[in-house]
Amino acid sequence: MPFDATVVIPAYNIKEVLKRTLRGILDQDYPKDGYEVVVIDDGSADGTEELFSTWMPASEAVSSGLLKYIKLPENRGRAAARNEGIRRAEGEVVIFLDGDNVPCRRFVAEHLLAHRRWSGIVTVGNVKLSGELLKSRFARFWNRRYVGNRRGLDLEDLPFYFPGTGNGSVRREDLLEAGGFDEDFRDYGGEDEELWYRLCVLKGLRNVFVKGAVTVHSDPEFSYRRSLERMRTYSRCSVPLLLRKHPGYLRTGIFIRLLEPLDIRKDRLSDVPRKLLLALATSGPWIGWMERATLRWEFGGVPVPGFLYGLVLCRYYRMGVGERETLA
Repeated sequence: MPFDATVVIPAYNIKEVLKRTLRGILDQDYPKDGYEVVVIDDGSADGTEELFSTWMPASEAVSSGLLKYIKLPENRGRAAARNEGIRRAEGEVVIFLDGDNVPCRRFVAEHLLAHRRWSGIVTVGNVKLSGELLKSRFARFWNRRYVGNRRGLDLEDLPFYFPGTGNGSVRREDLLEAGGFDEDFRDYGGEDEELWYRLCVLKGLRNVFVKGAVTVHSDPEFSYRRSLERMRTYSRCSVPLLLRKHPGYLRTGIFIRLLEPLDIRKDRLSDVPRKLLLALATSGPWIGWMERATLRWEFGGVPVPGFLYGLVLCRYYRMGVGERETLA
């Protein structure tokens, strides 16, 4: 392999924030001949391709061979875009970086240090929300989901449902052996945890947190409302596909396990009361009122306990479950 690492960046209509990401990844504290960057433009219509011919930092990186830019003729989804990046990669380790995740200077070095320290691993980097996003109360709640902000986890052996496709890495040979991302996942979510399920549960790789591989998530469209709709889409479209492909997922993914419909014949006895309690807590007129209140108070007003955001998200998951029959 001519490079130690290939950084794969899928991008779709995020031209302005992609500039910040490119500035970060092109200015790494790592030898320039030791890594390459592959940007997969997933059919953007916002002039993203102009960056690579008219914006000096990107055009110079293309000329030097540090950066490759590939434009897909149409939007094919994140799984297909990342697979295209894997096919183009020449590095021993493939590092995934979302186009709206701005990396620190040691981003590449820290991921590679982890692979040199351990064999048989995949990695998850340290994602932080930008200060601008953290003005939202919901964003501060959402920030807790990232591994670096959690307690009680074995950071050298994380569950597979902490995937690192926005900031993470896998040896290229392991990705090719696993077959890459499953391109059946076209709607929001599922493609990342499905790949991590195959790599960690079926193949037996360890999922390791890399604290020093920091990225700042700067999605300009991040919002409470969009997160609710994404949860609904994930439940309606991606989870059924995930469960058809891997029925064993329900035995290990606790979030999905507790929100899927009650099945006395198959559910664990200990899950039944928790499922019933969640069903009661996320139905009825009160949860609709709570949704409206949390939306109204996202940036001020009455302080909102974090668990209420969680309950409203669960409500949207259950709404997606109810819509599956309509789509079938």
